[in-house]
Amino acid sequence: MYSASSASLPKSDFGEEISQQTSGLRFEWVPHNDADEPIRDVYVDGEPLDPEETYEVAVNSFIANGGSSYPLDDKPVEDTGELQATTVVNYLEEKDTIAPTVEGRMQRVDRDLPDAAVTVDGNGKVVSQFDAPDDVQSVAEDTVAVWTPEGDHVDAEKVVFDEEDETLVVRVDDSNLADTIEDADDGDEVALDIYAEYESSEYDHIYFERSRLNADVSATVRRRGRGLGSAGPPGR
Repeated sequence: MYSASSASLPKSDFGEEISQQTSGLRFEWVPHNDADEPIRDVYVDGEPLDPEETYEVAVNSFIANGGSSYPLDDKPVEDTGELQATTVVNYLEEKDTIAPTVEGRMQRVDRDLPDAAVTVDGNGKVVSQFDAPDDVQSVAEDTVAVWTPEGDHVDAEKVVFDEEDETLVVRVDDSNLADTIEDADDGDEVALDIYAEYESSEYDHIYFERSRLNADVSATVRRRGRGLGSAGPPGR
């Protein structure tokens, strides 16, 4: 069974940092020593992780033998005896073109915005307004995007941060968002995330340029009619 544990993350004076790369997984991590959930919102191939399910995970021998503080609770299902480099080379040789893209597998979060509920019908814009945390000094507009559990994302069309009122408004092109979740049927609710980098008056980062905000967004898909997304109630 897969276990998301802070034991797999090395601790330092600057909080917890990711030590290993993953594939087939998407999750959020909170790099602060006082975080209630260092690892959260785990998705496997676009579906929420089921704590009652058993998953097979491919790792190298170093990890399998407890390297980087990984648990040794389960015995290996199979040991191929093949070097990892050989496996990678054989895989790449079967491909015509290698074109890696940013999939957002590991999403760092420093602060949470209130949850939001929006409607996506492809006609117009989706607009959400949030109360921003007290430590937000400015928001990097070109970093604000809406992400799906599968790792697709749509950049925000317009971002307005009002430092005096401590509000953040995010506008996204509805048609682009509808195309991103094209597999959803009429009436489906899709879990989305908004991420935004910001200058903080509280956090200093050694490994990163800025802090990051996150909002959980529940999107209702409407394939018929018209609608406009609106902000939901505060709270996570």
